[in-house]
Amino acid sequence: MDGLGSSHANAFMSCSSPQARPKLPIDLTLVIHHTQLPPDCNLPSDADMDTTETDLIDVNRQTTLLEAFDTMSGTKHTAHQTLCRFLDIAGELRNRIYRFVLLTEDPNDKIRVTSNGYTRPALLQTCKQVRSEALTIFYYEDSFAIEQRNLDLTGMIKFQASVSKIQPARDQPPLRARKIHKTILCSNDSKNNWTNLLRSMKCSHEHKHEFLHKLSDPEKIYGDGVSKTKAKRLLAISTVHKTARTMVDHPWELVEQLAAQTHRNALSDHTTATIHGEPKAADSAKPMDADQPVCHLLKLAGELKNRIYREVLCDLNDISVDQDGYDRPALLQTCKQIRAEGLKIFYYENRFSIDCKDYRMDLLLKMKESISAIRPTSDQPPLCFDKVLAQGDSVSMEPNWANVMQMMRYIREENSEAIPDPSIAFKNGDRDGLILTFSSMAFQARMLQDQPEELME
Repeated sequence: MDGLGSSHANAFMSCSSPQARPKLPIDLTLVIHHTQLPPDCNLPSDADMDTTETDLIDVNRQTTLLEAFDTMSGTKHTAHQTLCRFLDIAGELRNRIYRFVLLTEDPNDKIRVTSNGYTRPALLQTCKQVRSEALTIFYYEDSFAIEQRNLDLTGMIKFQASVSKIQPARDQPPLRARKIHKTILCSNDSKNNWTNLLRSMKCSHEHKHEFLHKLSDPEKIYGDGVSKTKAKRLLAISTVHKTARTMVDHPWELVEQLAAQTHRNALSDHTTATIHGEPKAADSAKPMDADQPVCHLLKLAGELKNRIYREVLCDLNDISVDQDGYDRPALLQTCKQIRAEGLKIFYYENRFSIDCKDYRMDLLLKMKESISAIRPTSDQPPLCFDKVLAQGDSVSMEPNWANVMQMMRYIREENSEAIPDPSIAFKNGDRDGLILTFSSMAFQARMLQDQPEELME
């Protein structure tokens, strides 16, 4: 092109080069108008212009600068395409932002789950990638509070069923809310209590909720430290659910018929059963048969029994302790003698892993209190918590000096060796800087037992 047309074309081509092309998206609008050329301007002939219909720009409409660049380069972009720079941030920073938005400030401030549901942050509805990354933080690190009045457990069942259907991504397993704080309230209306209990059991029977296994063992919640009254109440609730789970292939009518009988058999007396509104038994329990088979395990030599106990009770992996307690083998609930002989092996030869979020000591102190109340037999002293191998694990790298100092005070007052000396940790091959730092702090706390607390801090 000559004259004005050539200068316009050169300017346009220089702007559309990759080096000069502006960053996308851009909201500027380039208005291309028909330009009146001077009479002496020589326009190229049709033979000189090798263009197609798609290369021409409509001069009668406004064309965005983005469309003009796309026409020259042959690429296609949407007019309102945006780039989410949040997803370009490193994963550690994104997780910190997710926790800042999704988690409650106070650990005791729980998300209430009612009959109308619960509040879900809007961040989980922005895009698929943000949702898949943030869902596990929301459901695994937040605490949910569910209140069951009159023994109505359907709210908890529906909540867990809805959460179990959520998948962060197609190639990931469904979620499971880990921190559910259940408050079970029992009213004076025993008939209403029993009706709600049956309704909950029917819901469990129909949907085969496997998460209700935690209700089947009332002593699981922090060991044998559960009071007898609470244990009976939990047992009365859990037996009907256990019946529902074990008879999922049978009609509900048969399950309902056996519910009252299994409920009564699980309790030591009938008065506790009537508290929950379960029909009274017409006849007393049948006495044990005189020719009942004898337990041959108890006749074995002590060394053989201990080998059997260790085979059953000792776990190669750490036993995880969380807000719901920890798993206890059923062998410890068979009879008093086996329980007395196996308790020390279970607690003294296993290793327990306690999740201390933000270095809080609540779970550790609660477990110590419960274990200190366990007696193998009535004439034996309680178990010694100092002999229990407990390893704390913080899920947060954020410093929390108040909780750390609470931990150091506990180590100083109890002379606890829950955190080994730095020399022992280094000798065992542990090179983690955070663990070695805590080991040094714990060692100083133990060495300064006779000094004022201010000096230790």
